[in-house]
Amino acid sequence: MTYECHITCNRDDHSIVQNVGEPAGWKFSKIDGDPLLGQKVFCYLTRHHRDFEALKSLMQAMTSALKIVGVEVVREKIEHIIYDTKTGAGL
Repeated sequence: MTYECHITCNRDDHSIVQNVGEPAGWKFSKIDGDPLLGQKVFCYLTRHHRDFEALKSLMQAMTSALKIVGVEVVREKIEHIIYDTKTGAGL
């Protein structure tokens, strides 16, 4: 099974987050409103991996890199993908 990691940051830092994350292999996105964080725009870095500990290490390294350049990390999250029609997990 696969794990999915999200690092959430404030929208105002989107260009820094994108410029730090994408070259390191992370996918960048923005969303207007988060079910837990509220109705404002956030930006995200997302990455997948089959090994939880490896993904956690990648997340911690990216979070540290973002903080070094002055980005506030709002949330770090790793989810275990059990079923996903887009990736074929669990089908």
